[in-house]
Amino acid sequence: MAIPAAQVLEQLLAVLREAFDGPADPRWSYFTTNAPGAGLLGALEGVDAALASRPVGGTSVAAHVHHEVFALEATAAWIRGDRSRRDWSQSWRVQRVDTTAWEALRQALRRAYEDLRGAVQTHGLDSEETPAWAREPSCNPPGPRDPREAAAIIAEALRQVFGQHLQAALLKGSVVKGDVLPFFSDLDVHALIQGIGPERAPPWSQAVAFQTHIGALDPEAYGLSAFQVTFLDAERSHEYWAPPWPGTYEVLVGSMPAPGPVDAAPYVQRADADLRALPEWAASVVCSFVDKPDRALPRLVRLAGAYLKGALYDVGIVLTRDPGPVLTARLPELVALVGPATQTTEVLEAFYARARSWLEVRANPTALRAMFGWAMTALEGITAWHGRQSRAG
Repeated sequence: MAIPAAQVLEQLLAVLREAFDGPADPRWSYFTTNAPGAGLLGALEGVDAALASRPVGGTSVAAHVHHEVFALEATAAWIRGDRSRRDWSQSWRVQRVDTTAWEALRQALRRAYEDLRGAVQTHGLDSEETPAWAREPSCNPPGPRDPREAAAIIAEALRQVFGQHLQAALLKGSVVKGDVLPFFSDLDVHALIQGIGPERAPPWSQAVAFQTHIGALDPEAYGLSAFQVTFLDAERSHEYWAPPWPGTYEVLVGSMPAPGPVDAAPYVQRADADLRALPEWAASVVCSFVDKPDRALPRLVRLAGAYLKGALYDVGIVLTRDPGPVLTARLPELVALVGPATQTTEVLEAFYARARSWLEVRANPTALRAMFGWAMTALEGITAWHGRQSRAG
C-alpha cells in the first residue's frame, strides 16, 4: 500500500509544528519534551534582549534567531520555485538587540515559520525534488505495523515494572474486533495491578519507569492515534469496572478467571448510569473546545468521539438488554442498531466517514469543526432518547 502524499505532508508539518510550537498533543511528542512551550518559540519567550545579545562561543542567541529567520524565508521561497542566489553572510549580521528589536525579531521568526508552513502545505509536493515514493502511487513503501506488536511491547513493560503485582494485562477495543479506524483509533490496554489503590494511578516512580519503557513507541507507526493504558486495582476492580465480556478482550500477560455465566444486569445498570451522566460529560467537552486554537482541535474531536462511541455501546445495551451482541459488535453494526432508535443515523455516518480519513481531516480545521458538531448533535440525540426511555419507565 502506497503512503498517500497527504500523509507524508501531514507528518512533515507535524514535525515542523512541534519544532516551533511544541507538541500538538501533550501526551506524546516526536522529539521535544511534552511540556508547554517546548518548541523554539516558547523557549525564546523566557529570553530577554540582554541575554539574547550575550556572546556565547563567538555568537549570540539573537544572531542565531536572525539566521533562522533568513533560512526559513529562503526555504519557503525555494519551495515556491524561487532559485535566486542569496548572500548567506547577511544571515549573521545581527548580533545584539535592544528590547524593541528583540521583540520584532521574535515576531519575524513566527511569521517566517508560519510562511514556511503555508509554502509546504501549498507547494510541498510540487517540486521535482519531492521523493518519488511520495508522488508515485505505483511505489509501495511500508505501511503501518501490526498494532499487536505495540501491545506486546506495552505488556512487557508492564511486566517488567510491576512484576508479581501485575495480575493481567488485557488488550481491548477496536484492535481486538478488527475495527480500527486508521490513525484515529486508540490502542486500549487494561492493566490489573494488585494494591494500586482506588485512585487507579501507579506511584509516580513506577509511572516514570513505565513511560521510559514505552516512550520511544510512536502510535502512528502502528496506524493508531494514541496508546491508552488504564490501571485498575486487581483486588477492587469490581467496585468501578465491569469485567470484560467474553470475546471482547485478549490476555496479553498474566491470567483472568475462566469465564462462567455472565449476569447482564450489572452491564445494563452501568450503561444506564453512564447515559444519565452523558450531558455533563458532553458539556465538559464543549467547555474544553470553546477557547482552544485550531491546533488543539484534533485532540478534542477525538475526545468527543471517545464519548460518542461509549454512548453507542451504552444505548445498545439499554435498548436490547443483551450486552453480549452489543459489546462484540463492530462499529457499522453499532451505528445500524443505535442510529434509527436515537434518530442520529445521518450525523453518526457523517462523523465516522470523516474519521476514516483522519490523516487528511485532522489538518483541516473546518472539517474538524464539522466533525465536532456531528458528534455533539449525536450526543444530544442520544440524551434525548434516554430521557424519553426514562420517562416511559
